[in-house]
Parts: sequence; C-alpha cells; structure tokens
Amino acid sequence: MFPKLMTVDISDNLLKSKKELLFIKFLDSLIEIHYSGNNKCLESQEMINQILEDNPYLEVINGVVYQLPGAKEDFVTDSLIKDMKEELIDVTQEETEILTQRKIRN
Repeated sequence: MFPKLMTVDISDNLLKSKKELLFIKFLDSLIEIHYSGNNKCLESQEMINQILEDNPYLEVINGVVYQLPGAKEDFVTDSLIKDMKEELIDVTQEETEILTQRKIRN
C-alpha cells in the first residue's frame, strides 16, 4: 500500500482512537508522521512507543526526531550481511567493509 509514501500529516482531523492510526503499520516506506491536534490519548508516550514498535523505520513523529535518517538502509545492509553469512556465502572482510561504508555514507 503506497510504496513511496514517506510523510503523512493527519493533524487536526478529529481522530479519537488508536484504531484510527492502525493503517500506518502498513506503510512500509513511512519515515515521518504528524498527527497532533487530535485526541490527547494519541499523543501519549505509550502511543508513540506503539507506533515506533509497529514502524521500526519511523524517524519523526509530530516533529520530534526519534532516530537518525537512514535507519531502514542500515537495517537492510546489516540484514544482507547477516543473511549472506548464514547462507554460507563467502563474504570477505573487504566486502563487509564496503557494505558498511555504503551504510555510513547514506
């Protein structure tokens, strides 16, 4: 669903419950969401923690940075290195360093 959608602003839309935010867990490319100005229960730390758990690559919630840009790319690179090693693909130290350097530059 919406594979290129990176930012959502649903502020001041009279949202009343957590259920109305469930859709964001299906937005794989989402890195920033703004939903302030709705029911106060949606702005609780518990709700923010739940959103971050459901969307591990989310970087910004309501203007607050929760992780540095590139979290998804870092995860993908680390997973690739791990998968290659688990599949017994001969990954040289040099190749690992190249992948890690790309991660750092991005």
